[in-house]
Amino acid sequence: MLHLIIGRKNYGKTYRVYEQIRALVKEGQKTFLLVPDQFSFESERQMLLLLGEKEAGKVDVCSFSRLAQTAVPSSGVRKLTDAGRVAFMSLALEELQGELEVYGRFAGSIGVVAEMLKVSDELKQCAVTDEELIQASYKTDDAMLGKKLRDVARVIGAYDALVAQSYFDERDLLTRFAEQLPEQGLFTDAVVFIDGFKGFTEQEMKVIACMLEQGKEVYITLCTDSVFGEEYDISPFSCVRSTAKRLMDTAKKCNVSVKSEKVEPYENRYAHDCLKALEQRIYMPQTELFELQANEITVCSASSAYDECDYVALSIKKLLRTEHYRCRDIAVIARNEGSYSKALRSAMKKQGIPVFEDKRRPLYAQPLAVLICSVLEIAARGFSTDAVFRVLKTQLAGLSVEETGELEEYVYLWQIDGRKWLEEWKQNPSGLGCELRESDVKKLARLNALRKRCVKPLEEFREKLHQADGSRMIAEIYHYLIAVSADKNLKIFAVALNENGNEEEAVECGTVWDKMMELLDQMAMAISTARVDAKRLLELFRLVVSVQDIGVIPKGMDEVTIGSADRVRLNCPKVVFTVGVNEGVFPQNPSAG
Repeated sequence: MLHLIIGRKNYGKTYRVYEQIRALVKEGQKTFLLVPDQFSFESERQMLLLLGEKEAGKVDVCSFSRLAQTAVPSSGVRKLTDAGRVAFMSLALEELQGELEVYGRFAGSIGVVAEMLKVSDELKQCAVTDEELIQASYKTDDAMLGKKLRDVARVIGAYDALVAQSYFDERDLLTRFAEQLPEQGLFTDAVVFIDGFKGFTEQEMKVIACMLEQGKEVYITLCTDSVFGEEYDISPFSCVRSTAKRLMDTAKKCNVSVKSEKVEPYENRYAHDCLKALEQRIYMPQTELFELQANEITVCSASSAYDECDYVALSIKKLLRTEHYRCRDIAVIARNEGSYSKALRSAMKKQGIPVFEDKRRPLYAQPLAVLICSVLEIAARGFSTDAVFRVLKTQLAGLSVEETGELEEYVYLWQIDGRKWLEEWKQNPSGLGCELRESDVKKLARLNALRKRCVKPLEEFREKLHQADGSRMIAEIYHYLIAVSADKNLKIFAVALNENGNEEEAVECGTVWDKMMELLDQMAMAISTARVDAKRLLELFRLVVSVQDIGVIPKGMDEVTIGSADRVRLNCPKVVFTVGVNEGVFPQNPSAG
């Protein structure tokens, strides 16, 4: 039987699930608990607290993806990263450029590569194959749509074929898992609980169908006040009600009965009446006056984002000193990552408050990525002054900040660019019309020595790259990095960041080298047999690095969590500050389409 446990946020759905799990474990029942990836650690911790160390291992707590990884053998095939996906998709488009009816002339566009990857992700999540796309293309009355569908099907088919030669794309994992489940019988006579989801992909629905067919009972919690909605439902629960309908339709196909259980709010769920009123009325189209005192809700108006964040930091400091709160009890939420990140971190630092920011930082902004992009640009387009100084200012190419400053002063004084970087410099460092003194001669000799230290590795790299092909080009990038001691300089740079109080940036630098080596390794595999010139390699690397990001783990257990509303995951904070709450911004107005 399928049990739909419904109720509004924090009504006790998860508590109901945990109590049932505790009773089933005592009976020796085979039990699964499936949660979203970001909740798996916290759910395992709760099981440990609920059941104890001895009994907690009897419950399989995992996400859909982790369950599939455990059940489907990898056969030693390497997993495909986002960098590899970009590289393979770019090569698939290039390979089919002459055959595509609509997208052929745009095959080299970075935008088309990115869009094709998005389409590929959606097709895999919806369990749609390229053969089904081709069939659909001949059924539509729209000729242009048919051509586009055939192009997409060809590209996705070529992409999957390239990937299958050396890698396994984890986006296919759930589909493969669902195909193998009937033979494995993983959920036979098991009770399955699914908690914390708003919706399910078609891949996950196929897995749920197998659970319904094999399992004894399946319990799914849904955050809604009813499983039924109006035909044109625009309530906050419309998406969840649509999920409930899909689940009921799936159960009907599997000949499984459905039971809906509504959870009413437990007593004292709200510590204060004003919080209850806010939760129930915030999205109501008509305002309703709350007549009692609302001391637990504070609304602050500030003249700027920095004043707003200063108020938040001072309020947190007061709570920590006088109200005996811990940092981990407090969270600060903004609408998106960029709007308040800098102001919040600055305000918290002034008050000495430790913070953890749940944020991913782009890899392309890291010095190592900038260095590789710049040397590839020099190899493809020549020695432009801007590209050379981008190399030097990463502090990874072997010249210090002071030495780079000396070069920069001379170069901009005499407008040096292009092939002049490869020639001996003879102009007076003091400027036009000045007498060439002995000190100027010595300075000129020093500047030429610095120029050679910078240019020689770049010139050698450029020559070798033009002679190389396929994966050998990636090897030359690595050899250049080692030649200028970029690996050692990156460690020195990280130490300097740490000493200056930039601990998170220092931690990021520590992970960048390994991530970049993995990225280059996958690029080498992708272009191992392809004919790629320096310009194309530069475009490919920029595209690959643009989809990569870096995250950091908390430095300690007692930190204030700050993050964006669409990303941060909180575990029952006692105090929450929301910043940037303006009409139409936070909460954000829904966009059309």
